Amino acid sequence: MYGSNRSGLGADACPRPPFSLPDLSSQANYHQDRRRKSMSHTIQDRTATRFLARNFLPNSGVISRHARGNKGRWIALPLLFLGAGLMLVQPCASAPFEFEVTGSLGTPRLDHTATLLPNGKVLVVGGDFLFGVLASAELYDPASGTWKPTGSLVTGRTHHTATLLPNGKVLVAGGFDGVGHNRTSVELYNPATGTWSETGSLATGRTSHTATLLPSGKVLIAAGENFINDVGALKSSELYDVGLDFESTWQPEIASAHLSSGRRFRLLTGSLFQGVSQASGGNTQDSSTNYPIVQLRSIDNSQVAVFPVDPLNGWSDTSFVSASVINLPLGPALVTVFTNGIPSASRYLVVTQRQQ
Repeated sequence: MYGSNRSGLGADACPRPPFSLPDLSSQANYHQDRRRKSMSHTIQDRTATRFLARNFLPNSGVISRHARGNKGRWIALPLLFLGAGLMLVQPCASAPFEFEVTGSLGTPRLDHTATLLPNGKVLVVGGDFLFGVLASAELYDPASGTWKPTGSLVTGRTHHTATLLPNGKVLVAGGFDGVGHNRTSVELYNPATGTWSETGSLATGRTSHTATLLPSGKVLIAAGENFINDVGALKSSELYDVGLDFESTWQPEIASAHLSSGRRFRLLTGSLFQGVSQASGGNTQDSSTNYPIVQLRSIDNSQVAVFPVDPLNGWSDTSFVSASVINLPLGPALVTVFTNGIPSASRYLVVTQRQQ
């Protein structure tokens, strides 16, 4: 978030501690040119300090060069929407936000997708280049700052969507083939093997659509464009079910989820946290799988944190207390319980700085 006020505070100014304020004055502007889209949002507090939110990254604040506005200098401000018309504003950061050069992709591309994987690497898929649509994919390793090729799509595409599923795989759907046709095919990427496999087809080929992971684990594919017969913009939507082949009565269920200031789940309550089976057994040995895995996934950037059980409190079929986890992703998130390899429906919560 960028901010300016009547005193013309500079980019490194730190006028006050974090505060929340009602959205008293709102103005949204949509800017579009050939290559770029952005959204801005203006808020104003009771002291008539004016702020302009633009290109906000919820987990780390804003990354952008500073620019001079009509009412003084811009300052970079993190912003968190609290709901009920409230926003949390952090007027300054401990260090300025700057770009840092890192490794280059093996293949130039545009209109591709980038997905943060549970292992911390970033998967870049498809896109367009001078010689047509790409099927290649690459992995970025933040530890080394380098890119490496991984398995290629079965079918090249651009303007598609990529969605990280609860099982850690990536679902790529639809897109454009570069010669006038919309893709109906859907593919799954397995990070464990680095390979792609086809999985079903869309009922309607579409490009520039959206894909949203629902709390149930299904993916909602909505709208987009279809170039065939000049259909243009679409209003239809489709649901993708990953198809784990379990009975709904086997699913663990979350009734409540409470994050504490100690960066842990103070208490999760629900049912079937110990599952419905011990997997396999015998006279002297068994392979129990009733240990619940609790996952927190950031809605903003798909960052994942896994919470181990607190050894002092343990868990039961109806409750779970976790050990502490550091570096939680801030902002809206979904918590999911996995037992017997079966995910619960996810529950929504917001991770705030106070909980860090």
